[in-house]
Amino acid sequence: MTYQVYLPCDSAALALGADEVCDALRREAERRGVALEIVRNGSRGMFWLEPLLEVVTPAGRVAYGPVAEQDVCALFDAGFYEGKAHPLLQGLTEQIPYLRHQERLTFARMGITDPLSLGDYEAHEGFAGLRRALTLGASGIVGEVLHSGGQILLPNMTILQVLAGAGFTQFSNTKGIYVLRNDGGKQSKLPFNYKAALKGDSDVNFVLKPGDTVVVP
Repeated sequence: MTYQVYLPCDSAALALGADEVCDALRREAERRGVALEIVRNGSRGMFWLEPLLEVVTPAGRVAYGPVAEQDVCALFDAGFYEGKAHPLLQGLTEQIPYLRHQERLTFARMGITDPLSLGDYEAHEGFAGLRRALTLGASGIVGEVLHSGGQILLPNMTILQVLAGAGFTQFSNTKGIYVLRNDGGKQSKLPFNYKAALKGDSDVNFVLKPGDTVVVP
């Protein structure tokens, strides 16, 4: 059986001896005949516990820390690779008080994945936003707006939503806004009543189609 463990490779963990711990783990695993897969992940941000050694168990990742090179033999003696008790045992990583009450967004994958592995990144919803964006159509907006050009067309996006993102200049003629649409190679001009749309008229504030161009004179 191969046991999987995680040990950070970021600069803070390295400064605290993570590489030395990693080398000691490899040496001791080889000496004892324990099949150990060491994944170098990013830090979870608990620098007072670095180097933080995590072991994959059926219950989830179990953490030990801060681990020093000289702790490695005793960790093997205790059977850390099976999540067994040791003075450095912190319990399930996700239940450590610092992490337990957090909802991580920007740092959702920090400490979870190998930062150098694209496969690991994809396995944890990496590129999901990009793949989603590639399935969406596009529209454009030109004229007297602050931000002209192509825009990703989200499902059921209306003219008002596109205009809100583009912004008007002081010279924008909101009474003359229209949409250019191509249907089967034929271009049509669809007028847009900005004032009525602002009042909530859903018939006026119609949904754009891929390829539409909103023109603000």
